[in-house]
Amino acid sequence: MLEKIGYGTFIFFGAFSVLSGLWTWFVCPETNGVTLEEMDRIFSSNTAHEELEAKHEILGLMIGGHAATTEVIEDLDGKEKAQWVESV
Repeated sequence: MLEKIGYGTFIFFGAFSVLSGLWTWFVCPETNGVTLEEMDRIFSSNTAHEELEAKHEILGLMIGGHAATTEVIEDLDGKEKAQWVESV
């Protein structure tokens, strides 16, 4: 089988590689310097916010003995930020 492989396999592989590179360049979003919250906004998810809430709840239980939650606020630029709120 390997003796009968011709140059068509190389052409197929090369064409597929070029198409894969073009797809990556034009379709995949750039993630350099983007925060997790902005990534959630790009991919329409809220995973980072849920992780932050769980982290603060665990931290509050470990340090203060009570749970802490986060609430989302908007700063002056319109960007969302998470603020730590202690619940007694």
